[in-house]
Amino acid sequence: MGYPVTQGGVLVDAWWIPIEEAEVYIRQREACAAQLIAEMETFCGRVYRDLAGTEDGEVVWGESVFGTERSCLVFLDPQTVEAAKKKELRKFILESNEMTEFTAQFNFDSAN
Repeated sequence: MGYPVTQGGVLVDAWWIPIEEAEVYIRQREACAAQLIAEMETFCGRVYRDLAGTEDGEVVWGESVFGTERSCLVFLDPQTVEAAKKKELRKFILESNEMTEFTAQFNFDSAN
């Protein structure tokens, strides 16, 4: 599996996942990361996966089309994976970053 395993679970980035759920969670997490990137690319100038292995965990973040400031940041954690499973990822991204559809679209439209 490639992740540290203990009696209590598997450490996936910064999150302990029960052993019996880990394999499925890892697949869902990777699918979620791809979905996050695709969704954030609709309103961010550039999108990255970053900070893997840090204490707070891996994130997907996007730069504003106006420069290099981060316009959007989402942790790749169990809560985000759950939002992706429920097909509520865009809403989750916007709410996590205190954005509205208007502000996200404004950012995207300004790139064209």
